Amino acid sequence: MTSKLKKGTIIIPLIIILMFSFGILYLARFITNSQAEVASAIDSRYDYSTSLSSKLDPINNWVNYSNPSLKYKVYYPKQWVGNKMFENGTDYLQTYERFLSTKINLKITVTKTFDVPTNSQRAKFGNNIFNFYVDEDDTKAAVTQMNNIYYNVELKQDSYFASPLEFKSFFFQVLKKFEFTN
Repeated sequence: MTSKLKKGTIIIPLIIILMFSFGILYLARFITNSQAEVASAIDSRYDYSTSLSSKLDPINNWVNYSNPSLKYKVYYPKQWVGNKMFENGTDYLQTYERFLSTKINLKITVTKTFDVPTNSQRAKFGNNIFNFYVDEDDTKAAVTQMNNIYYNVELKQDSYFASPLEFKSFFFQVLKKFEFTN
């Protein structure tokens, strides 16, 4: 009882199986490539490399906070809508803050005393001499003095600026615009 197979009966099913396998591989590759193209289109549509600071107004459009009793004025971008103010009375006369979420925080602290670190760097901005005592990638701080009162300017950021140089330059602009009033 031997059965004789006709020529090609085994080859045809093998060819069908191979064609089916290649079809599945082609379809998988097509779907994967399509997904990559869609992801690429979405990623290029949104420029994640742009920092939040690129959306700020030019410096001549900044707004200010002025305190006539403590005789100072500080300028900041109007986009920084958060506002906190504390007035204590003893050593700390006032703390004024402007911020945008947790991304950026500008704080002015006015005190009767302040120990200026001996290793701080001095620089003149406008009519004021500041002592820089914090120069980190996410925090800059400097203090100036007028009539035995210390004005501490601190700027903190969390990935708000595109680079440390941009952050430092911005801090210098804040110091340059800091004014004492009569």
